[in-house]
Amino acid sequence: MIYHQWVADPSDALREMHRVLRPGGTLFVDVPAYESLTSPHDEAVMTARRFTAPALRSLVESCGFEVLRVTHWNTLLFPAVWAARRLKLMPSGRDFETTEPVAGGRNAVLDAAMRLEAALLQRVRLPFGVSIHCVARKTAKV
Repeated sequence: MIYHQWVADPSDALREMHRVLRPGGTLFVDVPAYESLTSPHDEAVMTARRFTAPALRSLVESCGFEVLRVTHWNTLLFPAVWAARRLKLMPSGRDFETTEPVAGGRNAVLDAAMRLEAALLQRVRLPFGVSIHCVARKTAKV
């Protein structure tokens, strides 16, 4: 949520999360990666900012958390997303509005890719991806 338009300052939001978490509590943050991937889809879903892994780590640490892990994800989809955004293949930001399952095998392929990536993430950190995942622990200081 720290990437959305209604969050004026992600630091304020993270400090509030730090305040309400119990000592030793765990914070999970998922954010979109790389400003260069900004597209009309971001505007449609009210994304105000994208992050790099080092910037997210620094932000989370500056708000009193001990970062346990930062990794990219949606790595297997990155080439397709990068190409679509660079070549402007999806000019409309409203590509997500359908409520009906997509016919054909696309969902099965995407599901398999996500399952493979989930298995990889249990063993390694991924060096790039469409998204960034951060796990942190509340420390005593702010």
